[in-house]
Amino acid sequence: MSTIRVEWVYAIHECERCGVSGADGAYVEKDGEELLDLTPHAACFDDVSFDDEMVYARIIEALGLPLPDVDENDDDYVYDPSRYAAVIRAHGHEIVETERQRI
Repeated sequence: MSTIRVEWVYAIHECERCGVSGADGAYVEKDGEELLDLTPHAACFDDVSFDDEMVYARIIEALGLPLPDVDENDDDYVYDPSRYAAVIRAHGHEIVETERQRI
């Protein structure tokens, strides 16, 4: 069993003209080795942000596992990151997560 460590992070950008914007992301390791760097970038325009489902989907892709069959355009779609985490766990990986930290 391998360990997937997800360090949840967020960025804040404050602008006198535009106000405050935020972006989420994560740094992901597999058994102590970097797997993904999903650094968020908050700005007035062109934010780069990764919600929890996106982070888990990227982990699944990086591990070469099949993505769950989810249609975000379906009227019955419900945001649920746990369905993605379940795929990772079902393939024998342990997930260790940190509290969300500002970078």
